[in-house]
Amino acid sequence: MKMEQSLDSYDAGRLQAFSDAVSAIVATILILPLRNVVKSNNEDFVDYLQSHEDLIIVYFVAFLVICSVWESHIMRWIVISSVDDVLVWLNIISLLFVSFLPFAVRLVGQYTEKKIPLVLGCGLLLVLELIEMIMIYYTFTQNRLLRAELKNALPFELQQKRNYILKRKLLNPVLYIFAAGLSFVSVKISWALIILVIIAPCINRLVEVVIYKMRFVQEEQHIFLYENIICKERVECYTDGVYAIVATLLVLDITTDNFPSEDDVKTHGMAKTLSHMRSEYLTYVGTFAVCGLLWFVHHSLFYSLKKVNYLMMIINNVSLSCVGALPFLVSILNKYVNDEYDSDRHAIQFGCLIVGVAGLSQFMIFTIALGNSQRYLTHHVIPIGSRTASHNYLLIKLLIIPMMAIIIFGTSFASMFEAYVAYHVLVFATPFVFLFVKFIYFRIVRKQVVIMNVIQGEQPEWTNQGSTNPPHTGATFSTSYDQFK
Repeated sequence: MKMEQSLDSYDAGRLQAFSDAVSAIVATILILPLRNVVKSNNEDFVDYLQSHEDLIIVYFVAFLVICSVWESHIMRWIVISSVDDVLVWLNIISLLFVSFLPFAVRLVGQYTEKKIPLVLGCGLLLVLELIEMIMIYYTFTQNRLLRAELKNALPFELQQKRNYILKRKLLNPVLYIFAAGLSFVSVKISWALIILVIIAPCINRLVEVVIYKMRFVQEEQHIFLYENIICKERVECYTDGVYAIVATLLVLDITTDNFPSEDDVKTHGMAKTLSHMRSEYLTYVGTFAVCGLLWFVHHSLFYSLKKVNYLMMIINNVSLSCVGALPFLVSILNKYVNDEYDSDRHAIQFGCLIVGVAGLSQFMIFTIALGNSQRYLTHHVIPIGSRTASHNYLLIKLLIIPMMAIIIFGTSFASMFEAYVAYHVLVFATPFVFLFVKFIYFRIVRKQVVIMNVIQGEQPEWTNQGSTNPPHTGATFSTSYDQFK
């Protein structure tokens, strides 16, 4: 019997990674219908934006809803430690419906006023929630699949925890059912209900707190069930997936839409044709650099977090939705910011808005964590005593990209030539700003170490004029420096 159980029971890690990857890909490819930007004669960017505003709004809402679906997927793993064949197949069926969402989203964006596309989308999301509930219910019937904390629980305790989790998952299905039904009355009301799904975790949390306070129930009794629902490592994995996919999609514009045609090569030659693509190269490199720097800042931020709450996760999803729009931004810049004499300042401003919101969202996550620093932040960025330098360094890193976006936005009101030059100069100067801030931080930390060693009567040899290479200076410096390398 033990042999049969071992052959039908697997570690859940690989299934989690597979699900995270599929969800990240599905959310990221939502932008592909928008990426193919076609510029009509004498059409400025504002006209293009107005003609595609429905698709753009649907993209952002759908991205955040898919993130909410992924968050619902995370919830099951608070009770599951292992999976069997049944759970694996249920998970694959769930991913089948997830992978079909981009088609439904495209239908909704293209035919905004039609009822059937919206009903189809709500139906898919409802099926996903029902599969999640089936998986949770099934897991509680298989004691060997439960986490160690639950395996030794009494039957009535297991039933109580199971019912609690299933009740928490009722909100989203109810919203989907009402959204589908009310679409025949008012599409706008349906969209309002779907948007509520994005903040559903916060609504659930608020309801729980109110109920516990009214019943005078100790919150610690339920901490296992919702305090650790959001696994920071899973959020990092999902985020890394989105960034990786976006980074590889950025090159699509110069490999498809703006790829050198055979006629151009025959007429102008290969060398001249490629040289005419200077603006496309700059846009690709600059956007890739912005994507990489946003990931770098996100990496530094989450390295400094001990845990993530619901509000942080929602704001992180907002940041990811803007990152997911970067391939669309590349196409816009290639069409509307061609050269210094043919540029649309509104396209530059739109790009600044997308990048600025992505960076500002990361700053907001850090601000929320500061509100309860002992609970959410690691010790080295809590602004106390000598740790102020590390705190300020992270704070400045979080502000660089939003501030550069604001500056570029401001310079876009200048002449066409000045706006074009300022945009490219400031974009490519941003990495050097990070390097400069890093250099200043290194000098400050090194100075603090010297002062500390002097106070302790341990003057380091490398402070002498004849020494150029500092030896090991102790844990204070190495720890402080390595934490933000």
